[in-house]
Amino acid sequence: RREPARGIAGGPGAVKARHGPCDWVSAREREVLQLLAEGKSMKEVAALLDISPRTVEFHKYRIMELLRVKTNAELVQQAIKLGLIAP
Repeated sequence: RREPARGIAGGPGAVKARHGPCDWVSAREREVLQLLAEGKSMKEVAALLDISPRTVEFHKYRIMELLRVKTNAELVQQAIKLGLIAP
C-alpha cells in the first residue's frame, strides 16, 4: 500500500492531505475503475486507454488493495461511492 512521503508541509517530500482509502486512488486508476465498473472487459479498457491488458490487471489489483475490496461487486460499489458511475 502506498504511504505518504514524510516532509515539512510545503517543502520537499510534502504531500497533500489524504483522508481515506479512496483518496489514494490515482487519476489513471480511477479511469480504469470507472471503465471496469461500467462493464468493460480488461481488453476493452486496455484498448480505450492505449495500455496493455496486463497493466489494466495491475491497476485493478492495486485499486482492490487500496480500497480493501475482494470482489468485483464490491469494486462496483466503490465506483458508485466515488461517483464514477450511477447506481
